[in-house]
Amino acid sequence: MSEAVKAPETTGQPAAPAVAAPSPAVRQDPHADAKRQRVVTPEYLFHEAPRTKEFITGSEAAKEAIRRANVDLAIAYPITPQSETMQLVGVLYGEGYVKEYYRGEEEVGVMAAIAGGSRAGVRCYTATAGPGTLRGLEGIASWPGHRLPVVAMFTCRVVNAPLAIQPDNIEVSYLLNCGMIVLHAENQQDMYDFTLAAFTISEKNDVTLPSVFAATVSS
Repeated sequence: MSEAVKAPETTGQPAAPAVAAPSPAVRQDPHADAKRQRVVTPEYLFHEAPRTKEFITGSEAAKEAIRRANVDLAIAYPITPQSETMQLVGVLYGEGYVKEYYRGEEEVGVMAAIAGGSRAGVRCYTATAGPGTLRGLEGIASWPGHRLPVVAMFTCRVVNAPLAIQPDNIEVSYLLNCGMIVLHAENQQDMYDFTLAAFTISEKNDVTLPSVFAATVSS
């Protein structure tokens, strides 16, 4: 037996119109564009893929290359003038184009973590500049001996005496003497091309060496 419910008493005032509940907002997938990206050969990417001309900075050129490089792990530590580049790589992580990304505690830790990631078989990328190169050189110099196909960008700058952030090439000599492949970018197009070429070269079975590119263009 059910209990009878007393009907509400009317007051003679008009009833309020029924209003439909708002439909829940459709949440956009921030990784949607990255999920639509398809894997292609380096030959297609360099010679057949559609191209457009853009007026962009060196950091933006590196970002667009990383967007297409299918990077597994990127580790950042800020130092002028590469800070913007790795910040933009962080944007790519948020969009799903880079699988893992974090800021290291300092350059020594970053270069060691990149080496560990590469040993584990993932595609790694990082960047530093000037004093950061010298601070991380202990780890950087180990990459060739361990045959790690790491890719890194060095935005060359004055190291010290006089202290400045202007372009300089002193760190290139250290990189060359470490036994790695060094590409020297002189413009934004080089920044884009050399980033993608570095991954292609380093990961060849008969190479398996780190490929780094030194950049003295505006970031």
